[in-house]
Amino acid sequence: MTQILILTISQVQIRTEFTQTDTEAEPEEVATEQQQSENSPNIIKGKKRLRRSHEWLKNKKKKARNSGQEYEDYRGRTIKAKSLPDLTNHVCRCKCTEKVTPDATQEFHAKFWALGDHTAQDAFLVGSTTVQKNRLPQNL
Repeated sequence: MTQILILTISQVQIRTEFTQTDTEAEPEEVATEQQQSENSPNIIKGKKRLRRSHEWLKNKKKKARNSGQEYEDYRGRTIKAKSLPDLTNHVCRCKCTEKVTPDATQEFHAKFWALGDHTAQDAFLVGSTTVQKNRLPQNL
């Protein structure tokens, strides 16, 4: 019965074959080869630490700030979550409260802050608005 033993030492594979009669001599050679590999400086042990940027405190605060959630600023002050003001007694010359219902305003607010990214929020605003020409002439 022939067995094949493959060891990797410093990125070079050594292949040895032995039979049942050679089994007593081989383990000693394997042990000396492993000791040599432990002493060589070319072998890197362990694994480099993975970068988990989503767990960093700075990025957690940034995500909360961009999402409109409550967060703590760099000085340690607590900033409240974004919320809509009370628009029951709001008076506007454009009559916004008549054109847009409070439910639609709340839905728009929730969708906007759920994006959590400035670029996506800008694109959302551009897609949600329409451009109209002025009713008044430019030169008065």
